[in-house]
Amino acid sequence: MNLAGTGQPAEPGRGDGRGEQSSSEPTKRPYTVTRPREKWDAVEHAKFVEALKLYGRQWRKIEEHVGSKTAVQIRSHAQKFFAKLSKGTASESEKIEVPPPRPKKKPQRFQPSVSGPPQQQQPQQSLSLSA
Repeated sequence: MNLAGTGQPAEPGRGDGRGEQSSSEPTKRPYTVTRPREKWDAVEHAKFVEALKLYGRQWRKIEEHVGSKTAVQIRSHAQKFFAKLSKGTASESEKIEVPPPRPKKKPQRFQPSVSGPPQQQQPQQSLSLSA
């Protein structure tokens, strides 16, 4: 099979627009926009910076302070804002000390018992007295 107008053979599963896919590649769902993108205006960003100074990384409290963004949106904005601060491209009024990240949880390790694995008890044999 040739690509339309090129005279070159099409590679299977390469999205040549004819619906062919190799059997080993999973089918992808089409991208759908569930909500339009919301930009942060100057007032929201100012409230964000103010709340960041007050509450550190307590995203729920920052969410309450800003009022118009969710905690997920705030975390995403904070990630981009911290990157901007580390690059040194933030304005003088925005320069703040970045709050330290939350300490990572240590994985719980299995603690074997000192006596070793549990042992099964043998049933006691009853002695019958027959006379």
